[in-house]
Amino acid sequence: MPQQVRDSEPVPVATPSSVILQPTTLCNLDCRHCYLLHRKENQSMSPAVARAVAESVRSWSQGRPVDIVWHGGEPLATGRERLGVLFDQFAGLDVVHSVQTNAVLIDDAWSAWLAERGVRVGVTVDGAEQDNAARVDRGGRPAFPRIERGIRRLVADGHDVSMIAVVSDPTPERARWLYESVAELGARWLGVNIEEREGVNERRIAHEFGQVRAFWSALIEPWSSDSRVELRDLERVLSYVGGVLDGCATDGPPGIDPLPTVAWNGAVTLISPELAALSVRRVRMRQRVGA
Repeated sequence: MPQQVRDSEPVPVATPSSVILQPTTLCNLDCRHCYLLHRKENQSMSPAVARAVAESVRSWSQGRPVDIVWHGGEPLATGRERLGVLFDQFAGLDVVHSVQTNAVLIDDAWSAWLAERGVRVGVTVDGAEQDNAARVDRGGRPAFPRIERGIRRLVADGHDVSMIAVVSDPTPERARWLYESVAELGARWLGVNIEEREGVNERRIAHEFGQVRAFWSALIEPWSSDSRVELRDLERVLSYVGGVLDGCATDGPPGIDPLPTVAWNGAVTLISPELAALSVRRVRMRQRVGA
């Protein structure tokens, strides 16, 4: 029988396998379901903050690469020169850089720069054009045509593109055309975030359990017959089940994957990147995650 965690026992925290960094708060879009508070302000991470993160990552990367995920605002709004300086703080470490972008700024120059640097690319897009009504620029204009253009540029240039979709209407129909549209765009991997009230997103969101369960069941259906697109959330479940079957998840509490997120000013939050939208006290990463 798995051990039970008593209230007085600390929950074990795993060594992080990835870190999310916010190179800038600025975003060139104004999506209606965005949770970030300062997305219209250009507050940029300094090399000193990136260097401090690199020092914490040094011990974590012994024996395995650590994923360094540059995430919004819009990381490409930082500019290639400044983003390159931030990347360079991790020189000599076993890390893999990735960016989570809305793809609006992607052009030949950006695509070539990402390829030269060996950067993995994730695009945040909610499926087909009709599913992206919430993704607009500051003038309220639809952003999807520019997002699609960027995605197709990346795919044409040989990038393995992953996608994260925010789903506000988790129905079986939505699941099926989401998978089809993501596959048609050329993505290799899909993660789904069911929209919630978080950060500064205060839209009233309520989903029935049965509805959400039907959504996930319907999303798995096309994957089971056409697995061109890997499903992040299914992989996580199968990984846990595999651990249970192998006896790796039964010796005690599974612990917490801390997923540290470092805001532009060095503030650190754990578990949920969405908390970076809130005002938090600046702390040293070493103190928070036991590096």
